[in-house]
Amino acid sequence: MTSSSSSLLYVSLGSSPLKSGEVAHYFAPSTRHKYSWIKTFFLLPGIIVTFLNLLRILYKYEVTGAISTGPGLCVTPMLIMKLIGIKTLYIESFCRIYSRSISGIIMSRIADRFLVQSEELLSLYPKAEYSGRL
Repeated sequence: MTSSSSSLLYVSLGSSPLKSGEVAHYFAPSTRHKYSWIKTFFLLPGIIVTFLNLLRILYKYEVTGAISTGPGLCVTPMLIMKLIGIKTLYIESFCRIYSRSISGIIMSRIADRFLVQSEELLSLYPKAEYSGRL
């Protein structure tokens, strides 16, 4: 891995860029179809694009940690970063109060730290930490 000489602090990987001059954004299309498991298989090109952009990020920047709030596209990059020793933090979405998300189920087993914003979720995620509203 090489490190950029710039003072960039944040890198975004997602379907829409953040509006800030201090954020480098890399496109990542949706990697699942919300209402159909069968249609998800047709989104394989999106998974490949996400993976290639993750490799670009890991090569260009000295990544020390990753934070995600839970769209399905986070699972593959977070798993890869975890496997190469980068610390990962997952925050279950605030809209989840009484039920688990698919991403949350997976990330509760992968992430170094797993935060929930609703105390009710502590019973559903035994290793979770309650953070309150973030």
